[in-house]
Amino acid sequence: EGNTALFWACWSDDPDMLHVIEYLLEHGADVNCRNDDDTVPIHVAATRDDVALLHLLLRQNDANLEMLDSSKSTPLMMAVKSERITKILLDRGANPNVRPDDNYPALVHAVRAGHTEAVRLLVQYGAEIDPPDDFGIGDDMGRQPLHLAALRGNRDIVSVLLASGVSATAKSKDGRNAVSWAAQGANIDILNDLLR
Repeated sequence: EGNTALFWACWSDDPDMLHVIEYLLEHGADVNCRNDDDTVPIHVAATRDDVALLHLLLRQNDANLEMLDSSKSTPLMMAVKSERITKILLDRGANPNVRPDDNYPALVHAVRAGHTEAVRLLVQYGAEIDPPDDFGIGDDMGRQPLHLAALRGNRDIVSVLLASGVSATAKSKDGRNAVSWAAQGANIDILNDLLR
């Protein structure tokens, strides 16, 4: 698995393990070390929603927030289920617009997961809400974050995106806009919001 002592300590549920992690870091453990899955300790902190662990790891000035694991996910992409972890990473300079090959930016992950506060934070910290090119930030069908929220019936996320100035007329690869996606999802309230 390629897990170092630092990895094992990061995965531990023992509350005293933070002291061990601090000791390892003080004695040269590499905060950017990768295991066989290309995971780094910051991925572990994001996955575990462990604020104390994340703060400890981020005390290392060379902590790389954009490292990709084997699924091409950054720590921020993994963190969108947690408002606290998302905010910490964004405050430390994590780029909300990273889009690795074969993956989506953090905003799409947050919309798909239905995490309104993560969407709000990502938008606040500069996540691209409209495509920089024809289909640059959406999913493999060219659906933009607004399309996904409309289809899934997440009115709160639709409201956040509309308030941030997203284009309600942007189209997916098959030529459909948010109204069409909301209709497919039978989301009347969202249709009303979009057609106002």
